[in-house]
Amino acid sequence: MVNILYAHYGEEWIRGSEQCLLNLLDHIDKRHFQPIVWSNNQVLCQRTEAMQIATHHDTFSLLGYGYRDKASFWQWGKLVTRAVKLIRRHQIGLIHVNSAGPCQWLVFAAKLCQVPLVTQLHSPYILSERFYSGCYASSKIIAVSHAVSHDILADGYPHKQLAVIHNGIAALPASLHSPYWVREQLGLSPETRLFATVGSLIHRKGIDRLINALAQLHRQGEKRHTQGEQLHLLVIGDGPLKKQLQDIAKQQQVDHLVTWAGEQRDVYQWLSGGIDGFVSGAREEAFGLVVAEAALAKLPVIAPNIGGIPEFVAHQHSALLYDDDQGLLQCWSDLLTDFDTLAPTLSANAQQTVAHNLTLDNNANKIERVYHHVLSEPAQNHVKLSRCLLPLKIYLAKRQSSGASHA
Repeated sequence: MVNILYAHYGEEWIRGSEQCLLNLLDHIDKRHFQPIVWSNNQVLCQRTEAMQIATHHDTFSLLGYGYRDKASFWQWGKLVTRAVKLIRRHQIGLIHVNSAGPCQWLVFAAKLCQVPLVTQLHSPYILSERFYSGCYASSKIIAVSHAVSHDILADGYPHKQLAVIHNGIAALPASLHSPYWVREQLGLSPETRLFATVGSLIHRKGIDRLINALAQLHRQGEKRHTQGEQLHLLVIGDGPLKKQLQDIAKQQQVDHLVTWAGEQRDVYQWLSGGIDGFVSGAREEAFGLVVAEAALAKLPVIAPNIGGIPEFVAHQHSALLYDDDQGLLQCWSDLLTDFDTLAPTLSANAQQTVAHNLTLDNNANKIERVYHHVLSEPAQNHVKLSRCLLPLKIYLAKRQSSGASHA
C-alpha cells in the first residue's frame, strides 16, 4: 500500500481540475493506493472529507509576480516545512500535485524526503508561471492534452518524463431519468431550436461570441421572413461578466432569446431536458471537459478547433469545429439548415467516441501506471531541481534572439 499526498491549489469552487481530482480519488485502486488530500480549497476539502479521505486544509500563497495569494520567502519556507511534516506523518510514498502552484514548495519537500512527485497540468501555463512553479522538477508530468504538453516539451522537458492522459468523463447519472425540462419551463414552442452552453462567465469562455452569432442568425432569419424566435440560447454558468454579457444581449436585441441559468451542479440534468444542441465559444480550452459532457449526453456539438478539443472529436464526423467568429456563425447556420440529418450523425459519433475512450476507469488506470513507473525508479531520479531552470533558458534565448533581431 502506497500513501499518496494529493495537493491542490485553487479557488473556492468545484470545476474542471477539482472535478477531475474528485473523479480520480473515487476510482483509484484503494487496494494499492491510499489518498491523503492537502488543499487551500475549503469546498474541495469538504467533498474529500465526505469521501472518508484524510484531508488537510491550509492557506496557500505563491512566490512570483502576478499571483493573487502572493507569498514571502518566510511563508514559502513555512509551506516547505509543513509539507515535510505531512510527508513524514502520513508516511507518504508519492506526491501528486493537481495544479502547478504547490510545486513551488513540494518539489523541495519531496527532494528532502526522497519521495517521487507527479504533477498533473490541466491547462497551459505562460513561461513565467512554468518557471515560478518549479513544476519541471517533477519526477513525471501528466498533461491532460497534447495541446497542454506542447510548451512543456518545447522548453526541453524530457519527452520520456511526460505522459498525455485525457480526462475521464463520468457515466450518465441516474438524474438523466428525471431531466430538467427547461424547454417547458421557458414555454418554448416545439419548433424552437434550443442550444446550451456551459462555462464560467469570463472572457476566456467566449459567451460574447455566442451572443453575437445568435444575433446575426436572428437577423438572417428575419430577412428570410421566418420566425426569428426559432433559436434560443441557454447559458449555464455564472461569473464576473454576467452583467456585461446581459448588456451585450440587450444591445444586440436578442436578450429575449437568451436564458441565464446560473451555476448548476448537475449539468447532465439540464443537457438532457429537451436541449437540441451544444455550442462553445471558448477562446482557450486545455481539454474541453464540457464538450465531452455534451457529447456523452448525445447532443450535436459546435466547438472551437483549439486546445484538446480536436483530440477527441473530429470536424464533420463527431462535431462541427470552427477557427474564428465567422466559422462559428457558419457552423451554427449549417447545423440549423440541415439539422434533421446532421444532428443525429454528429451526436451518435461523438457519444460513441467519448463513452468508449474517455471513461473514468481508463483515466485512473493510466495514471496508476504512471505511479508504478515513478515508484520503480531509483530515489536519485525522483526530483531534479536543475530542471526548474529550463524556462529560464528559453527566456534568455528569446531575449538574445530579440536583441540580435533588433540590432
